[in-house]
Amino acid sequence: MGDSGKQTQGRGRLSEWSLQRQAEVWEAVRAVRAVMPKWAWPEVDLETLPPPGAIEHDPVGPLPKFQRLHQWFTEQRDEQLEVPKELFNELIDGGLPSGATIGKCSAEWWTNNPSKRQCRAWVNAGYLFTGECRAGARIFVRRPRPVQTRAQIVSQRLYWLRHLQVCPTSTHDREPHDRPTSVYIIHLNDIGLYKVGVSATLDRRMHDHAAGGRRHTIVQTLALQHRSCAYALEAVVLNLTEQWRTFDDPWRCPGGYSETWSDDGLVPDLQQLAELMNGDPRPARSGWPCYEFTGG
Repeated sequence: MGDSGKQTQGRGRLSEWSLQRQAEVWEAVRAVRAVMPKWAWPEVDLETLPPPGAIEHDPVGPLPKFQRLHQWFTEQRDEQLEVPKELFNELIDGGLPSGATIGKCSAEWWTNNPSKRQCRAWVNAGYLFTGECRAGARIFVRRPRPVQTRAQIVSQRLYWLRHLQVCPTSTHDREPHDRPTSVYIIHLNDIGLYKVGVSATLDRRMHDHAAGGRRHTIVQTLALQHRSCAYALEAVVLNLTEQWRTFDDPWRCPGGYSETWSDDGLVPDLQQLAELMNGDPRPARSGWPCYEFTGG
């Protein structure tokens, strides 16, 4: 992707979705739903639901090593800032980590997700990183964090829902990250939410959810043979629980703050859903079932 593409992508992730863009998402949802199995969707029309709820929370400050950087951002008044790498090195204790500038994950360091502790330095000061760079300087704008609309969170699962249309084994040889992956549902005890997620390293993921003293109970886990199957199953769970969608605290959750719902809602049975997926009469290759799973 060229520089102009990166800039467009950066601006897009900061903007609130227009009514036209949301309408395009709902049109895509209707098209996908028309060819999906009935059990993968709730009775309610997702488009007609009110905005998602959210639990009450207070922002958490950045780590001590980022305090001077946070203080600098709080002192700024310009609507747009160009912050050179040298200034980050000066204001961050120990300088910028190599992971912020080198390697395939370096872009993830520069997010506006407040669960990433370094990002709180600018997010808590009212600035967002645009995704743009000019002559080595990173561009920030004064703007509150946009709240995701229901259209945004539903659009994120359409790719994986389409895996229900075909036998996933036919795509595995083109899936570079394919590996056994588990789907889990946990109950976040202190805030009254359920969460669905996927992980190839379940124990480590549960450790992440316990960070900061958060208490949770494992409700269900299901080990699947293929990554695409796990994400498709997660997408179905999100569909079935959409009417109870309640956002987690983005400052304290380890990621996926929109993949939670009120514990007043139902809890889909992962094993039953996997059996429905496996039982769908779709062609398989080499005699494999479309979805292979093992209970966990």
